[in-house]
Amino acid sequence: DLLAFAGLHEKRMEKAGSLSFGQQKLLEFAMALMNEPKLLLLDEPTAGINPTLINGLIDRLRRANTELGVTLLVIEHNMRVIMNLAHRITCLAHGEVLAAGTP
Repeated sequence: DLLAFAGLHEKRMEKAGSLSFGQQKLLEFAMALMNEPKLLLLDEPTAGINPTLINGLIDRLRRANTELGVTLLVIEHNMRVIMNLAHRITCLAHGEVLAAGTP
């Protein structure tokens, strides 16, 4: 089930408003997977998340890619996240491509 995939199975009876900000982001991730998308566009998915939850989110995003076949297009300023997640990176500054390639 998608709640288990997002790491929220134990919270399944909780109201969304009672979840922490990071857990709400994981819930949004699970909801985004409901329609079995081929592509997810993620704008700063780790912004505002407790650092202890970031690794779990990275793992779940990676699993969505490898296990569910979802392509991820991620906009992220945290290069640690990108280096742990991406197969290909394009760095932009003011709309101009500075570099592109593999991490």
